[in-house]
Amino acid sequence: MSARWSGVVVASVILLLAGCTTAPAAQPSVSPVESAEATPPVFTQPTHCEQLVPSERLDAFTDAAIILLGGPGGLYGDHYLAEPTPEQDAGGITCIWGDDTTEISSVTISVAPLDSNSHQLVVDTLLAQGLNEVTQQGYTEYAEAGDEDGSAAIYNAVRDESWISVIQTVGGEASFADAVAIADEVYASVYR
Repeated sequence: MSARWSGVVVASVILLLAGCTTAPAAQPSVSPVESAEATPPVFTQPTHCEQLVPSERLDAFTDAAIILLGGPGGLYGDHYLAEPTPEQDAGGITCIWGDDTTEISSVTISVAPLDSNSHQLVVDTLLAQGLNEVTQQGYTEYAEAGDEDGSAAIYNAVRDESWISVIQTVGGEASFADAVAIADEVYASVYR
């Protein structure tokens, strides 16, 4: 066999072998897909004031020299106010953090369960107070920023099954923003 034919034969064999050894196309791996539906968070009515906010907020209250005056676990318990709050009348709790020597600066946080009857009553009451109404996804806000001259910052988040309210006795934009942040923290604590 001539060298020329040998080269052709070797080249042909290499081409044939190369064609035979191509790896099959990789098959995509199939993994079972879990069809876990996201369950919506469930409202749980707290029974103690320290269940309302995270420890970081409690630390901030301590750093600001305000203590839990009223509400379950507070210095004066539910006897801090002369009469129950509307949230307490609805079956909830009201917690008041402040300076025991003055009423100038305090934070009142309330949470109450709602049903179809109490929900409408709460909405009517908040609207009668002239609060601004803003519909969000899943809840409605009733609020006013207040000012630093004596008008409180008031924030209410009303859902079908709950009412979260935060009142800062000293109003203004910064206090209002803090009230909204506290309400968000309360939501994270009472909805699991």
